[in-house]
Amino acid sequence: MKHEFAFLLGILLSFGFIEAQPVDWVDQLNDPNAIFSETVRQAEAYFANVGTGKGTGWKQFQRWKYWREMQVDVDGTTRSFYGVQEEMEKYYAVHGIPSSERRNSSSGSWAQLGPVLLPANGTGQPNGLGRITAIAFHPGNANTIFAATPAGGFWTSLDYGLTWTESSVGFSRLGISSIVVDPTTPNTIYVGTGDRDGGDTPGYGVWRSLDGGATWSPRNTNMGNRVCYEILMHPSNPNILICSTVNQIWRSIDAGATWTSTYSAGEDFKDLAFHPTNPNIIYAAGNDFYRSSDNGLTWTQVVNGVPVGTSRIAIAVTAAQPNYCYLIAGDGGGFDGFYRSTDSGLNFTQRSNSPNIMGYGVTGGSGSQAWYDLVALGDNANADHITIGGVNIWETMDGGTNWSIVAHWTGSGGNPAVHADQHVLEVSPHTNDMFNGNDGGVYYTNNAGVSWTDVSSGMAIAQVYKIGQSQQTRDLVINGYQDNGTGIYRGTAGWWTEIGGDGMECIIDYSDDTYLYGALYYGDIRRSSNGGLSFSGITGGISESGPWVTPYKLHPTIPTTMFVGMNNVWRTTNVRAGVVSWTQISTLPGGSTIRDLAIAPSNPDVMYIARTGANGFYRSNNAMGGSPTWTNLDAGLPLSGYPRDIEIDPTDPTHLWIAMGNNVYESTNSGVSFNDISGTLPNIAARTLVLDTRSTNQALYVGMNVGVYYLDNTLLDWVPFSSGLPFVEMTELEIYYDPTCAGNDMLRAGTYGRGLWESDLRDPGNVAPIACFSASPTTSCVGQVIALHDESAYNPTSWTWTISPATFNFTGATNANSQHPLVQLNAIGLYTITLNATNTNGSDMVSQTNYINVAGNAISLPVSEDFESAALCATTSNCGATTCALPNGWGNETNGMVDDIDWRVHEGSTASSPTGPDMDFNPGTLTGNYVYTEGSNCYNRRAEMISPCIDLRLATNPELTFAYHMLGDAMGDLHVDVQSSGTWTNDVILAFSGAQGMTWLTRTVNLSAFIGNVVRIRFRGITGNGYSSDMALDDISIAEGAILSGEPLSLAGEFLPKQGNQLRWKGSSSKDARAYLIDKQMKTGDFIEIGRLEAIQGKQNFALLDAQPFNGLNVYRLRVQDANGQSAQAGTVSVFSVWDGESISLFPNPHTGTLNLQIQATQNEIVTVQVFDILGQEVFRKKVRISEGLQTLSFNLEHLDPGVYFFRYKNKSAKVVQL
Repeated sequence: MKHEFAFLLGILLSFGFIEAQPVDWVDQLNDPNAIFSETVRQAEAYFANVGTGKGTGWKQFQRWKYWREMQVDVDGTTRSFYGVQEEMEKYYAVHGIPSSERRNSSSGSWAQLGPVLLPANGTGQPNGLGRITAIAFHPGNANTIFAATPAGGFWTSLDYGLTWTESSVGFSRLGISSIVVDPTTPNTIYVGTGDRDGGDTPGYGVWRSLDGGATWSPRNTNMGNRVCYEILMHPSNPNILICSTVNQIWRSIDAGATWTSTYSAGEDFKDLAFHPTNPNIIYAAGNDFYRSSDNGLTWTQVVNGVPVGTSRIAIAVTAAQPNYCYLIAGDGGGFDGFYRSTDSGLNFTQRSNSPNIMGYGVTGGSGSQAWYDLVALGDNANADHITIGGVNIWETMDGGTNWSIVAHWTGSGGNPAVHADQHVLEVSPHTNDMFNGNDGGVYYTNNAGVSWTDVSSGMAIAQVYKIGQSQQTRDLVINGYQDNGTGIYRGTAGWWTEIGGDGMECIIDYSDDTYLYGALYYGDIRRSSNGGLSFSGITGGISESGPWVTPYKLHPTIPTTMFVGMNNVWRTTNVRAGVVSWTQISTLPGGSTIRDLAIAPSNPDVMYIARTGANGFYRSNNAMGGSPTWTNLDAGLPLSGYPRDIEIDPTDPTHLWIAMGNNVYESTNSGVSFNDISGTLPNIAARTLVLDTRSTNQALYVGMNVGVYYLDNTLLDWVPFSSGLPFVEMTELEIYYDPTCAGNDMLRAGTYGRGLWESDLRDPGNVAPIACFSASPTTSCVGQVIALHDESAYNPTSWTWTISPATFNFTGATNANSQHPLVQLNAIGLYTITLNATNTNGSDMVSQTNYINVAGNAISLPVSEDFESAALCATTSNCGATTCALPNGWGNETNGMVDDIDWRVHEGSTASSPTGPDMDFNPGTLTGNYVYTEGSNCYNRRAEMISPCIDLRLATNPELTFAYHMLGDAMGDLHVDVQSSGTWTNDVILAFSGAQGMTWLTRTVNLSAFIGNVVRIRFRGITGNGYSSDMALDDISIAEGAILSGEPLSLAGEFLPKQGNQLRWKGSSSKDARAYLIDKQMKTGDFIEIGRLEAIQGKQNFALLDAQPFNGLNVYRLRVQDANGQSAQAGTVSVFSVWDGESISLFPNPHTGTLNLQIQATQNEIVTVQVFDILGQEVFRKKVRISEGLQTLSFNLEHLDPGVYFFRYKNKSAKVVQL
């Protein structure tokens, strides 16, 4: 962390005269030489004293213990954990570094599933993407921000947090705790590797990038593999670096080429800070406080007025009073105190020790987890203003005497809601905005903490504990995350966060995926019976606690039976019941907890379990019996410890594999003995196993501390299967088996730091194809083009398609031998499709009889739907799976299969207020029908409504017009999509997001891009995160728009002080033009006509003055009207008008390759300029700094094709204009 504050302590004592103190357990968390069991013993003694309640740090310690015990070496240390980098370098030297390449892969074709964007939130508290450990800023570019994560790499934003990219080339594990940017050469960036606060990832000392973070190399000579907590760069000599590591402080005078230890007395300094004006003075804080007066060559402990031996101290300094140094100290009991020095850290006085600003409550409360999260920040303009981060964010305006909360982890007490557990506070040197990194992501405030903006979206940094893959729905996966609850992946519908806290093991019922199971720590299992919409606890009948991540499994053929591993094994036979009853079916010695359990698919009486400590590995041959018996198998284990994962042959319960230590072992005698089958696997921890049960070669995958590897019985050794994966830890592997198409089987991987990933399975290279395919759509109409998609397994190289009856033709330059042909079906009826797929090993044929249903003819224009003929369907079941029938070929998608809820037919007001309309759009009566989505108890849910087939083959200027109503402070999003040639084009206009006002609005969308096709229209409504998110639609029409020949008209506008907005345009060359109409958008969103001019043939220039513009944004449109009264939109312009002198205008329009933005600005600020195409895809974005006064900004848009584009200009008030 960079700091603008620091804390100081009095009386100086030289190292040579201080007796070394016993190392605290916190200092051992990142020490590779520490004995794991001793660290645990000390920590548990500590928590026995301070308690294990909320806010003590007990949860964070248990998390560390869970991860670290899987890394313990035979000597009790975790040294090999810190050698992963070297091990992977040795492995890659032999096998080659994976390169990016379905059952068709030879080395994996991994792709990220996310979460990438911030998920929809169903938890009632801020959700997040993952933990942030460091933030830094480009010294010369206000828009460039750098962020680091404990396990997910180094991230860069070039647009002030709007988007992020990751770059960790050269890292084998992706933990970073500190960033420093060379102010003289900004492309030179140093990072301190490893996880400072949680110990989740090993450290490799300091690394450096010379290309702005794109690539990295080690810079750790003499330092070696150590977690680097903080790096400082001398403010006037970038060759001098200071770095604090486990038990030491290091100094480099050659830009990190070599390092010298200048402190090695055994304390971990999590925080370093320079004196603001004297770089010879450096402060260091850990459990105690130290000071250097010679630029880090020697260090002296300060004890006068400073607490000694606390859990953690953080530093803040301020340029407003350079000799001030502030310290905040905390331990498990709470807030130890806030201290200030006015003599550069020589002496301190306590300013306060209450309220407990380390606690969870809005007024403090009890407890502290300061050893895990504590950070302080000073204000360079106000020496008395200090901000601190613990669980929440607090500030003082009087030098630490009084405190007020700035942000709370749930938003209680009317405070801004910011994700819990703060790890970094930094201020942008360009904008003075305060940035915060916490367990959920990156936030900033530009108004002194009145509100906070989460800018994490785009950072795929989730630390996944476990995953659960549906066997009914390919794109349904449930994930348990560190810090960020339980996530549900629903394919194109995105991600949802359910269940708060840390998400643990999770599974989906293989027979009915409306039943999902997630868990919190220690075996607090939650069940959903509605597809993940809500969860409730089911383990109240169990009298034991489980481990941090408690294993549980469903019976392989009876999904109402579940087994759970606590201290013992527990069983229920009614896991779907309202009250779940449990039976303890083991009585095992000792107090160890079960870490894994496996049930034999071919004989569910056979179960294997793995526990910690002695008596750790057991088998039962009668697990379904009334009194199961258990046989200890410890004698056959190849190592001390316990198996991390157990995989059983699906056809033979005596045949199993285990991941243990750094190896994989196989047993063919029910676990009595094991053979090492590790081959040349890298010597790093083996974490997870999965057997491909469809494989005829016993294909086995192992996920390790870095990467995935593959072995089958045709290979002599494991082969890498990591192409496309980041160098990150695998936590669980699962396989989705497509019920009809092996080519669609997918391997899913949970990673610790980069979220959920997927790959097709490996092609062994000696198998003939398994033919299969899909079509979109399968219900069609005459003339519609459908897409046939080959999904065959094992890499076919040629294809032959047969279609019956023969009333079809191939389109789009495809034919009967194309892999993915496009086919136009020309007659009503059922079509049978056959595919023959071939490779060098043979061929396979599959036929789907009556697969495509051409149900009727497409509807010719015009098409209209007002829902007046539909039966009402506005039930009071809130988010229940109500099925609503729609009229005239319109339809709702199937709940639970495609979407979550239906568009409901209703009249009058919706049930909740203030949200939803009071009446329909037209005729505007209480008895007129419309369709809407119900938001009550139905948050972040998707409803899809699809039109019948609409024939645009002869259209000339088709337009979609509809009325929409979006009122409510929790409003979600409305999307409009078009299907053509079997493919959906999403968001043909920019999605409507958030509340749009109290009245019905209308929107017209030009569909000229789809002329010549048969199309379908889809409205996707996604409810918001509260009940007030009822959105409605009415009066949908698709018809020909007015056709006026001639060149497109350009509408321009400018604000004239004391006059109004002057609008100008060129005349139309069309002989059909009769009048020009100027419309202005009202605050409701509707356009009203404000002026009309006769279209005089031959006249070139027209102008109209709006003498009463709005204060702020004014949006105008120009329409050309023909003799029949039909009008066509000919241009839009936006003018920003403020009577004290601010205005915005665009020219030329249409642009000729360069777009000019003229701004009369009233203040200096950073604004965002964006350009979107007609489909809503962003094609240009730039953040620029503007100055007070008149200026013109020019943007090169020559790369854009001719067409209609939307322009967005956004400042702090989010003003939007279009071109």
